[in-house]
Amino acid sequence: MRLFLVTNANRKSQAGSAPYWARLTALLAAYGVHMEWVSLKDWQDGKFGSDATDALLVVDTHDLSRLSGEFAAMTLLRSGADIPAKRGRTFCVACSDWAAHCSHGLAEAVTTDRIIFDPVDADLFFPAERQRKRDADVPVVLHDCDDVALMDKLACELGQEYTVRQVDCTSDAVPDAMRQADVWLSLAGTDDRSVMSVMAIQAMATDLVVVTTDVGVFWQPCGLSLDGVSVGGIQGVVTCDWTRRADAAFVAACVRQAWQNRERLRPRGYARHWYGPKLFAQKWLEAIVEASTRLKVGPQPNVAALAPAAQIVGHPPRSQRER
Repeated sequence: MRLFLVTNANRKSQAGSAPYWARLTALLAAYGVHMEWVSLKDWQDGKFGSDATDALLVVDTHDLSRLSGEFAAMTLLRSGADIPAKRGRTFCVACSDWAAHCSHGLAEAVTTDRIIFDPVDADLFFPAERQRKRDADVPVVLHDCDDVALMDKLACELGQEYTVRQVDCTSDAVPDAMRQADVWLSLAGTDDRSVMSVMAIQAMATDLVVVTTDVGVFWQPCGLSLDGVSVGGIQGVVTCDWTRRADAAFVAACVRQAWQNRERLRPRGYARHWYGPKLFAQKWLEAIVEASTRLKVGPQPNVAALAPAAQIVGHPPRSQRER
């Protein structure tokens, strides 16, 4: 079986879906699975001839409708806005429970077949002494919210007890910026790609106290509840109702409660295990085998032979927290 990534994304780009596909390509290669990058135009022009009949295509959701239904395709569902129209011979991977949930009950949508969370590089996002001690007199709350008025209101609500700061740097500088903070605040909504929660996972790996809206990978609140705020649980984060993300007083209360309960939150170990690159690659390998079998594309790669020591596991357990 040949595996093609059909995309218009530039492999060297740091924007859009390119970094995701580039990382997946490298990780699969480490397991002996080669995924060839092909431009959508070249594929549509039929430059691959007979290879197309015995190939599995991996394609961005927004490009799925441009492929003929005769080709077997895997697509990545990143948010509710990405839900593709129903198409034959399609295997759909969602990047979060929320994205998978958005497609439920929609007869015209492709059914989500598997959930594979985005990976985090724990060697790049690691805690400093500041995060290990968690004893800052004036905790720094770092956020990526563009609503200046809301953040000004939040700063007023928190007063001099906290410093509110927007992450305003290049992507290369984000790890260092996180190590200069104590709390990560994500006020993502359900629209477009904001549900990805990628930076929240990176903050978890940095061992920041994470306060996030209940969307993306955090859409199902879990753990103990403090005044309506889900604290801790298996994810080691504080999740709050996304519909109240514009309420500065509510958000401030979430931040205070998270910091007061910071010793109960241990997100780094969880992030390293469930969002690490090894499990990410293993889950994709498993999905490729399942997709190629279901869509009758072969011969299928042998996961056991590629990763004999790998333990392929499902979703993170929701009954307990890993420290």
